[in-house]
Amino acid sequence: MTDQTTTEPVDSYGLVLPDPWHEVPLDPAGQRSMLDTAAKALANTEGWSTTHRRRLEVSMAHYNAAMAAMRATYGAAYLDLWPADDDADADADAEPLLVSANCAIGSLSRSDLGVDMALTAPTLLIAASNEHVFAESTDRRIVATSNLAPPEIIELPAGDAVRLRRHQFIRTDLGSARGVFSETFLVPHGPVLPGDEGGDRCCVLAFATSNDALANDFSPLFLRIAQTLKLLRSGDPTVVDNGRLH
Repeated sequence: MTDQTTTEPVDSYGLVLPDPWHEVPLDPAGQRSMLDTAAKALANTEGWSTTHRRRLEVSMAHYNAAMAAMRATYGAAYLDLWPADDDADADADAEPLLVSANCAIGSLSRSDLGVDMALTAPTLLIAASNEHVFAESTDRRIVATSNLAPPEIIELPAGDAVRLRRHQFIRTDLGSARGVFSETFLVPHGPVLPGDEGGDRCCVLAFATSNDALANDFSPLFLRIAQTLKLLRSGDPTVVDNGRLH
């Protein structure tokens, strides 16, 4: 496993995202503007409807709640309207599929998580077994959360990480529930400021899609993006090729 014993503070995170992904503002006004811009662009796509716009708003509401819970410092999203499935039942009213996925980066401390021991991959793995820890949101719209696979420790170029894959049902304002697939990578990295206790923080890199039927398609992409994560310390080069700095 990767050596993460360095005490040099982490000052920034770097991440490489595919070109179709766009930055999501963290403030409500910026998000509303982004939604309006995205909806106007997608409105030119054949099959776009008001229902698609409402689904987009539901997806963003869940995303915003999750970003607040993890104290995100950066967010990005992929939005597109995919053509109707040609294999769909001819008698069914097939419509284009609104496909959305999102990404967020945050940082949580030992005190944020209520963990007494230093944050390492093994201690994070234990904490992740508690369903009340690393909950993506305390919003009452979340009906249920289940692990699609047991939490596991994997090795990323940035260091050892705990990988969580979960499925949630989100209650919408229309009274129905929608499935959300989420994948989270927890990377302990020590202090972020001089004087912080060693192992006291972890990077939280979270992904989600409201197209839960596409979980098997998005999960490999989420992992590939996670493999581009860089923890930048003093002396590291500032430039991240084709990436975002946070």
